[in-house]
Amino acid sequence: MTTLANAIRDAASRLPGEEARLEAELLLAHALQRPRSWFYAHAGDVLDPGEAQAFDQLLRRRDHGEPVAQIVGHRGFWSLDLAVTPDTLIPGRKPNCWSKWRSNTCRPSRWARCSTWAPAPALSPWPSPANGRWWT
Repeated sequence: MTTLANAIRDAASRLPGEEARLEAELLLAHALQRPRSWFYAHAGDVLDPGEAQAFDQLLRRRDHGEPVAQIVGHRGFWSLDLAVTPDTLIPGRKPNCWSKWRSNTCRPSRWARCSTWAPAPALSPWPSPANGRWWT
């Protein structure tokens, strides 16, 4: 019998990267249809076999390289919760091609996969002008 806390800890040790615990929490929250904050009050609760199996299937998808945002169908950005589909470009943790340009290790066909997320600056919370327009 696995508790929520143990399931998160075990999954985080199984996932690579600095954000392994966050990814484990996001996947478990998706499997249980609960917010992440719920885990703090219910860390000792036991996962039933169906929940454990659903969580394990999500972990396997992540192990095969599928981004967490595509698995759960959304991604937070500042105060926005953006919908994510399989068609959404989500950059990996690969080095930026621009920094590798001089070493000629990045081919143009791979730019889209390892470049930064272009819409991010357009979605950042810019303060609106007093008159509600950007022009005078």
